[in-house]
Amino acid sequence: MSAIRAAADELTTALSTVDGVRLHELGEAIDPPGLVLGAPRLAWQAYSTGLPTSATFPVFLVVGFSDRALTELWDLIPVVAEVIENETDGTISGANPGTYVGSNTELPCYTFDVDFPLTQERP
Repeated sequence: MSAIRAAADELTTALSTVDGVRLHELGEAIDPPGLVLGAPRLAWQAYSTGLPTSATFPVFLVVGFSDRALTELWDLIPVVAEVIENETDGTISGANPGTYVGSNTELPCYTFDVDFPLTQERP
């Protein structure tokens, strides 16, 4: 299994345990509140073996449009962050507000940037 796939599987497993949200595959219609794991940004260190040495995965925390959207996002941010930080080898480098576009719908979201080191020793 590739190191990228192993990191994605680890993150997906952890995200599926977050209470109060549903984990969706990229491209699926979102039933908010929900989480979606996006494609990672890959990086190579100088003098690497040609394989990426780190991956930054976007994790979208998506809620429905309502007068409580911001409050709902702010309530869920620490819950999602705790699972990522405690249940994976990833570290959160930031979370940005925005909109999640999927299935012809734009919904309020925060996008976590989750950094993973990639090594060939990953299971």
